[in-house]
Amino acid sequence: MENTMITAIPAKSHKTLISILAFAVGMAISSPLPVYAGQDDEIDLVPLVPTISDISGFWNYETSFPAESGPCPSGYAMSGEILVVTNPSGTTPPGFEESAGQYVKVTILSGSVCRPESICHMAGYMNDNMTDSGVLGKVITVGSFAVVDDEHGEVANAWTLYFNSATDGVGLGSARYDHPDGSCEWAYDILLERSD
Repeated sequence: MENTMITAIPAKSHKTLISILAFAVGMAISSPLPVYAGQDDEIDLVPLVPTISDISGFWNYETSFPAESGPCPSGYAMSGEILVVTNPSGTTPPGFEESAGQYVKVTILSGSVCRPESICHMAGYMNDNMTDSGVLGKVITVGSFAVVDDEHGEVANAWTLYFNSATDGVGLGSARYDHPDGSCEWAYDILLERSD
């Protein structure tokens, strides 16, 4: 009996087997199971989500033609290179709140006129951001501020950048000039592409 092989299934059993298989396949198709990291019950089970781990490095940027508000001179579209540094070494600036996110710096290296030069060095926060496509991306919000003339004029830059993949991103930027006689603001869209 050890070498006996069943070569036929009775018709009634055959129909029952097909019904069970059809039911099992239907359940498998209609009830997708989540995929989890971890190999045993002692590890916290976490759904696997595509993640962008590091955005540090050099990025090409391109801006749209800016929209102005206030009595502003016309702006211009810009393109050049920026450097993003996450976890910069050294001390964090006064007032930095760790609960708001990870400290990050963005430096505009080319393509923009920065007067004073310090306005091209922006600092702020980086956080995780779930994208529409289900990727855990990054969002950073950075800015800079400076007094720019003898009449106590002040200028501020602010960028919010969304990194939806390891190679590209989008964002919004603004520049504001406040003077005792009035204010101007320029707003623009930003496209990013990794250059390193």
